[in-house]
Amino acid sequence: MSKSSNWPAPTMVLVTGDWGPIKTFKLMPVTKDCPYLECIYNPQAKVLAVIGTNKKDAFHWVDRVNDDGAPIRVKAAVAEGQNPNKQQRVTLETYAEYYVEGKEEVENFIQNVAVNASDFDYKKVLDMPDMADPSKSGILEGPGAKGSPLIIT
Repeated sequence: MSKSSNWPAPTMVLVTGDWGPIKTFKLMPVTKDCPYLECIYNPQAKVLAVIGTNKKDAFHWVDRVNDDGAPIRVKAAVAEGQNPNKQQRVTLETYAEYYVEGKEEVENFIQNVAVNASDFDYKKVLDMPDMADPSKSGILEGPGAKGSPLIIT
């Protein structure tokens, strides 16, 4: 992939990051006119998540709270794994999210928005083996790296 002439000047910088125990990369804006707030690559799903500066209204479930700000508990019995608090559906203003899928599309995006795309080794993360069993890939650090169970909550 090569830089396209249809894109504006690059406005983000690539940096290393973590996706749980797995190394990845992120993009951060370096100019005020950058159309994105942040980007992070999910090496397990092989998707680049992009948070734009455009806002939208979206429905979310949130816990109901009392006058002191503490969550209000459900009075009936709650099944295991379910939220024990009362909830309400509210409209919140959130930033637009975009997902760039496919290795070529991710590379094209990076080369067109990152000022350091030619100097940063993001392809090391893009070319990681299948993440179905990350303990066999040799890319884990910390818990789960040496055959111990990997628990992600």
